[in-house]
Amino acid sequence: PPRDLIEYERRVVDAAIADLPRRPRVQWVTLATLDAVSHVSRDPDDYSLALRNVDAQIGRYREASARLGQESDRVYAVVSDHGVTPVRRNLDLCRTLGSVGVPCRRGSSAQAW
Repeated sequence: PPRDLIEYERRVVDAAIADLPRRPRVQWVTLATLDAVSHVSRDPDDYSLALRNVDAQIGRYREASARLGQESDRVYAVVSDHGVTPVRRNLDLCRTLGSVGVPCRRGSSAQAW
């Protein structure tokens, strides 16, 4: 089961929550357990547990943001990958963001190909 991964995600959200008092303009929080579980486990209970965890972590983050009075200043984008289906085409996120004036640089650890 993905329990270790779930603990790591809790820690990631803890760090993002701890950063909220600084009022960051952008926070990028990656909760990758769903992807990891889809690659290493075919047990639907593992995936269900991971999905419930993602929901809980987003809820914890939003509650913390609300307590600090920041929720009205936030925009959330929840992005997922392709699941466990074949990919025939990829979105170039840096090109898309660049087209609307948002600078983006893709590091070697985030190659989509």
